[in-house]
Amino acid sequence: SFSTERLDAPAGEPFRLVFENRASVPHNVSIHEDGEDLFEGEVVAGPTTVTYAVPALDPGEYAFVCDIHPEMSGTLVAG
Repeated sequence: SFSTERLDAPAGEPFRLVFENRASVPHNVSIHEDGEDLFEGEVVAGPTTVTYAVPALDPGEYAFVCDIHPEMSGTLVAG
């Protein structure tokens, strides 16, 4: 599971998302809105840390999810 269920990000400007995969299995972070992929992070096997460059998002709430394990999810709030 992710260590948080909510992420906050600035709206209208690109940002960096630091993802620490502490497990030896592959994971990633993708950002979705109404089923549409807005960002898909590279899948990495851990333990490792990767920094994703995420493009600007409009203000609002988005889902973040691991594409490999969709039960791993949370809410990203751009504001």
